[in-house]
Amino acid sequence: EREGWEKSTLFLKKLPLKPGDTVVDVGSGPGYFTFKFANIVGERGKVYALDTKKPHIDYIESLIRKWGTTNVVPILSATDNLNLEAKEAADVVFMCSLYHILYAVSSIEEREAMLKGIWQALKPGGKLVIVDNGPVEEEQLPYHGPYIRKELVQAQLEEYGFALAESHQIVPQRYMLVFDRRD
Repeated sequence: EREGWEKSTLFLKKLPLKPGDTVVDVGSGPGYFTFKFANIVGERGKVYALDTKKPHIDYIESLIRKWGTTNVVPILSATDNLNLEAKEAADVVFMCSLYHILYAVSSIEEREAMLKGIWQALKPGGKLVIVDNGPVEEEQLPYHGPYIRKELVQAQLEEYGFALAESHQIVPQRYMLVFDRRD
């Protein structure tokens, strides 16, 4: 049902991904986008699926075995640590429906550690992609969930070393922001 309300395919077409890229899917959940990324980056690419919930990581591992996927690496992360030490630098770090949680629930220390970890995980010239919900009129809601204004996300991320490169609004509630890592 997600494709119906979110138009995920349209978001995927706007992503700065190509074969051979390395992607970090922060807050991957059970892997909805993880395996879509794996198809895009192909055998020469790599997708790191990070989540703080062990059942999600276990489920992704079961799908890797079931489908014989060779380019997905599941990692149990923490709210203040990506646990990506000694991994290759990423072309893209992706967060979907997670920034509002990082902003509203995490402590300042956790948020700063997470954003520093994301900045460090990116190659120079790498992209941070945030997909989240913005406020809309009640009648326009294709999906009801927490939200955060994209202007707030942009202002905050600029303080952490990122610069907005692109902004896309596919459905009324859902936006995608693409940030460059500033060096």
